[in-house]
Amino acid sequence: MGEPTNQHREDVIAAVRKRGGSLSALAKAKKIHPSSMSHCLTRPLRRANAAIAEFLGLAPSAIWPEWFDEDGKRRPRLDASRNPEIAKRRNPEIAKRRAA
Repeated sequence: MGEPTNQHREDVIAAVRKRGGSLSALAKAKKIHPSSMSHCLTRPLRRANAAIAEFLGLAPSAIWPEWFDEDGKRRPRLDASRNPEIAKRRNPEIAKRRAA
C-alpha cells in the first residue's frame, strides 16, 4: 500500500456541510479570509486547514496527511525542483544529467 493521500476537496466540503457548517461560516467564526478557506483545500494554509480540522473533530494530518505530520506541523515540500534528493528518487536519469 502506498503513502496516504489527502482527502478529496469535495469530501472535506461535504463533511463540513454534514455537520451543519459551511466554509464561509467557518471563515467568519475564525476570522480567516473566505478565499483562504477554499484555497486550503488544494494547498496547505495552516490556519485554515486547522480550522476545518477542528470543526470536524480531526487532526489536520487525518485529512491532509501529505501536508501535515501527526503533530500538526507542515511536512517539507515534495518539490523535485527545490529538493535534489527528491529529484534523484523520482527520476534518476535527470538527476545524473543535472549533476554532470
